[in-house]
Amino acid sequence: QQFAGKRIRVHAIYKYGFEIQRLYSPACCPERGVKIWVEIETGLEGESLKVYHKFPKGMGLALATFEGTFESGGPYGDSGYRLKFTVDKIEKLEADGEAIRPS
Repeated sequence: QQFAGKRIRVHAIYKYGFEIQRLYSPACCPERGVKIWVEIETGLEGESLKVYHKFPKGMGLALATFEGTFESGGPYGDSGYRLKFTVDKIEKLEADGEAIRPS
C-alpha cells in the first residue's frame, strides 16, 4: 500500500503470455506470493521499445528492470489481482526463458 499511486522502479521476473501478465516477488520479499498484474504502455519509445522487442515472443519469462506507476485496489487483469503495475519504461533485460525459474 505504501507505493500505491507512486512511480517506482523494480527489478523483477515478468511472466507473460495469453491472458497473463504478472510480476513475481523475489525470494527475499516478505510478502512473497502477492500477485501483481502488469500492463505495458503501448507507446514505448527508444531504448524501452528496443528492450521490449528482445523479450521472447509469445509467452515467457523475463528478468528485467521496469519503471512505472503502481496501483492498488483492483480488481485488475482477470479480476484476480488487487495490485497493478503500469510500465512506461524498460531499462534492461537481464535474462529470459530457461535461465529463469520462479519458485
